[in-house]
Amino acid sequence: MTNSVFQKSDWCDICTVRFRKKFINVCALECTDISFVPEVGLEVFLVPPKIDVPRKLHIGKVGEFSGSLSVSFQETLTCDVLRELDGMHLIVSEADACSLKQPQNLRFVGWSVKNSKTGDILEIDDVIEMPTQLLAISHTGGRETQIVLHDDLIVDIDDDKQLITLVMPDSFI
Repeated sequence: MTNSVFQKSDWCDICTVRFRKKFINVCALECTDISFVPEVGLEVFLVPPKIDVPRKLHIGKVGEFSGSLSVSFQETLTCDVLRELDGMHLIVSEADACSLKQPQNLRFVGWSVKNSKTGDILEIDDVIEMPTQLLAISHTGGRETQIVLHDDLIVDIDDDKQLITLVMPDSFI
């Protein structure tokens, strides 16, 4: 009889890569489902393993292209190999993940939003990154509330209390 004990993983999934062909002879990988922003030089591992595809790579460049995050590697890879990486996950050691930044849209999940006029407080369950602002989603009181997190509406961001205070337009009160 074996003892089944849940063990915490020593690895963190930082993103899923998607093959994108930018121009005629230039191929790129887009990061989706990002939990951490990869940094140049970071050693990453690709899972699940595939035949004829590297298992370990190093981030060469991280950039933004058409509103999404793209990555390239220090190792030289052909477009055919990049195409094979489509759908794979980049994972890093837990120790390396501790030094990485979270993308802006994940930073506020679990925080609270306070209406400066009414004092009402909602907990942020999800954040969607829109082209010009973030959209916080709260499921407080059995209903979904969408809250625009735009610079013009933010009065204060308290990192210690994990609280965002907003001045809400009268139509949202």
